[in-house]
Amino acid sequence: MNVKPIFRYQFREYYKVFSVFYSVIYGMIVLSLIFKYTRSDTDGSIFGMEFSTVVCCFIIGLAMFKSTFRFCTACGISRRRLFLGLTAALAVSAAAVSLLDIVNAAVFSNFIDYRTFYSSLSSGGSGSGRFFTSFSLGPAGKFSLHLMPLSLLLKNWLWCLLADFCCAMLGLLVGVLYYRMSKPVKILVSVGVPAACFILLPLLDANVTHGKIFQSLAAAGVQWIQWGLNPGLDLLSRLAAAALIAGGAWLLLRKAEVSQ
Repeated sequence: MNVKPIFRYQFREYYKVFSVFYSVIYGMIVLSLIFKYTRSDTDGSIFGMEFSTVVCCFIIGLAMFKSTFRFCTACGISRRRLFLGLTAALAVSAAAVSLLDIVNAAVFSNFIDYRTFYSSLSSGGSGSGRFFTSFSLGPAGKFSLHLMPLSLLLKNWLWCLLADFCCAMLGLLVGVLYYRMSKPVKILVSVGVPAACFILLPLLDANVTHGKIFQSLAAAGVQWIQWGLNPGLDLLSRLAAAALIAGGAWLLLRKAEVSQ
């Protein structure tokens, strides 16, 4: 079963999107550096930039399924090959952009207060902006490079990789699910889900459960963060989540019909 053509085609499409995405990111970083060195009333700090990568991965998985599915179906490509090619392209893309996020933090943290979410958690929120590397001039003007421990770099990369891949697969699942819905159901979901999350749920929590819903969500978030700091638990939990999401996406995709 040859999935290389599907992988290459989809990976090129993802590359175009991420090229635009990182152009915007680098533009923001350059503006922060300009503000830092030209204005005395700002520090120009950046925190948690990898979350924007997570969102981009989700949108890619969500938005690019429909056109790819129609194209591959018209070319006579089986749904199994399509699914494997999409999953492989999303996995490699997640690995690449998560590594790039680590490199960005390693480089830009020497010029600006640039912190990743994982590095701030690991340092208890009290670490300096130069979390990954620092450059300095030693005695007699000799240049020296101080690196963060490799194990912590690998943990940070693994954390970003799993977050990017899980959200990309979640986007694919939602994309396939949305594709298979009828037009009335799409409208109902598009309106009903935001209304339930941002209007009905807060009202229910405030008037019926007296804050217990959001307290439970906060406790779950704290537990998730604690798991994220444990590489073993983080790996197992996110791989399990990715497997469940991928299984759901495959079950929906294998019976999907080409729609207009």
